[in-house]
Amino acid sequence: GSYLSTRDVQRQTELARLKSDFVSAVSHELKTPLTSIRLLAERLVKLAPEETEKFKEYQQLILTQSYCLSHLINNILDFSKLEEGKQAYKFEKVDLAKLIIDSIRDYPVNFVRPDCRLETNLTADLPLLYLDKEAICRAFTNLLDNAFKFSPSGGLIQINMHKSEKEVYIEVIDEGA
Repeated sequence: GSYLSTRDVQRQTELARLKSDFVSAVSHELKTPLTSIRLLAERLVKLAPEETEKFKEYQQLILTQSYCLSHLINNILDFSKLEEGKQAYKFEKVDLAKLIIDSIRDYPVNFVRPDCRLETNLTADLPLLYLDKEAICRAFTNLLDNAFKFSPSGGLIQINMHKSEKEVYIEVIDEGA
């Protein structure tokens, strides 16, 4: 009995340490875009009316940082739901190529990395697939985020979709290390 009790205490201690590490990492990740947004907003307030180029530059940076912050918060919430077993999926028939095209269209490429190029090669003759649109969009957006994050300046990011007899593949290829 004491062995099981000791093992349970060790497990609980390890879980507490992991949660503490997670909270620490998340806090750091949240501080960076929040600090940037605050500093840029303060600079905007102090700009003279003739400094329109600086205004546009700061506005673009605020949009980029707020997008990153929103994305990070959504990932944390999703992770929490998964951990608690409360993530609900809504499966429906979906045109995957259209879903990917819409996700790319809605992705703020020009705000996140205007110095990278994005090319697509998508299969259009797919049957409707039974899947959760939101989950696929989140997974695809995470792949895009990583591709833009790790690509060098002027890098090329390719989105390819192809199918085999029973499967559909989506590839996000970048030139990052």
